Amino acid sequence: MKPEESIRYALSLLFCEGSVVELRALGERTHYGYYSDHNKLARDAAILETTPGITGIYVTLNQVNPALPGVLPLHRMKKTDRPLGRCHLCSLHQVTWV
Repeated sequence: MKPEESIRYALSLLFCEGSVVELRALGERTHYGYYSDHNKLARDAAILETTPGITGIYVTLNQVNPALPGVLPLHRMKKTDRPLGRCHLCSLHQVTWV
């Protein structure tokens, strides 16, 4: 199974199709993006996996508020910046625990 296929399979176990998921990649800078297209997320994660300087890749398990002003494309930010504030997460009673 190719890395992209393995990632896509894992996403299908963790999230409902079409739900907004946050992807983060750690390195000298933190890369992050929000996706409702899980195939695109899997492709980007597979690319990041082979990117020099990336030391860790993960998705956040907290449900992202779908009322964000659009699903943002993957982009960079400084390590000290926070990509997602608490107001963008659904309340804890709405989180589906795995």
